[in-house]
Amino acid sequence: FSDQVVSAILQSARGGGARDALATAAIETCAALYASALSACEITGPPSVTRALHASWRAACASELIRRGQCVYIIGADPVDGLSLRAASHFDIYGGADPPWTYRVELTGPSSTRWETKESGEVLHLHWQTDHARPWMGISPMQRASDSGNLAAWIEKRLAEEASASVGSFLPVARYDAPDLDDDDADDPLSQLRRDIGAARGQTLLVETAMASADSPASAPRKDFQVSRFGASPPRELVELRRDVALDVAKTCGVPVALVSPTATGQGAREAWRTFVSSSVDGLLRRLEAQIVEQLGVKVTFDSSPLGGRDLLARAACFRRLVGKEGFVPVADARLAAGI
Repeated sequence: FSDQVVSAILQSARGGGARDALATAAIETCAALYASALSACEITGPPSVTRALHASWRAACASELIRRGQCVYIIGADPVDGLSLRAASHFDIYGGADPPWTYRVELTGPSSTRWETKESGEVLHLHWQTDHARPWMGISPMQRASDSGNLAAWIEKRLAEEASASVGSFLPVARYDAPDLDDDDADDPLSQLRRDIGAARGQTLLVETAMASADSPASAPRKDFQVSRFGASPPRELVELRRDVALDVAKTCGVPVALVSPTATGQGAREAWRTFVSSSVDGLLRRLEAQIVEQLGVKVTFDSSPLGGRDLLARAACFRRLVGKEGFVPVADARLAAGI
C-alpha cells in the first residue's frame, strides 16, 4: 500500500500521473453544493441585471468557479431583457502590467466556433480567488492544493482500472492427456464443455487441478474442486485513502466534512449546512457582489436567507429562544430573524 502512495507521488512529480482532478466525484459534489446554494439565493438589483443573473446562470457560474476558478462572459444587449451575458468557452488575456487588458474569447456553437477580441469593459470576468501579483487570473481551490487533486485523480484511476478488470470464475478440471484428435474433437470428453464456455463469452476458465489424473481424486485437496471467482479486489487501504482524500478536497473547497461524509448524522449535517451557508456561501456571494459592481457598474445584492428554510428545526429553535422565557425580542422581529 505504501508503495502505491509513493508511486502516485513520484508520478505526479514526473508529470506522468493522472492530472484531471476535475473528473473526480469529490469535485463534482462540491460544485453541485455551491450550484444548488447559489441558485436558491435571492437577488435584488436592476431588473435587467437580475434577469441576466437568473438561477440557472448562478448555478453554472458557481460550478465553473469551483472547477476552473474563473469564468468570462461577454456583455451584450438583449432586445427583451436588456442585458445578455454570453459565456466564453475559452479565453486569453493580453496587456501590460497595468489594466485595461484585452480579452481574446472563444464562442462555441454546435458545429463551429469563432474568436472575438474584447476590451476589459466588454466582459464580465468573475474569480473564485486571485493572486495579488496576477489579478487578471482566477485561481480555483484545487490549484492551491494541486498535489491533493492529483492524488485524488490517481486513486480514482487506479480504482477504475481495478473495477474494469476481467471478471469470471475458474473451474478446476482433471488433467487429461487427450489422444490425437480429428477436426471434430470427437474423442475429447471436454469438447462440449469447451464449446459451452466459448458460448458464455469466456467468463469461466478451465484450469488443471492438483490431482495427478482423473483416476486418483484423493490426491487433490478438497478446495481444488471448488469454483474460484476472480475480478476486482482493491486493497482496503486504497479505498480508505480515497475517502480521506475526498474529504480533504471538500475542505479545500470550503465544504464541511459532515456534508459529504457517509457517517454524518442528521444533526451534524444540519449544523454543517448552517456553517457552509454562513461562511463559504456568504463569502462567495460577497465577492461576486463586489466584482459585479466593479465591472458592470450596478449594485446587486445576493440574499442567502432562503437557504435557512432547508433547516426548519433550527429556525423553530431560534424563534423559541428569541421569544421564550429568556427571550426579549418582539414576536414580529423574532419571526423576521428566524425567517418564519
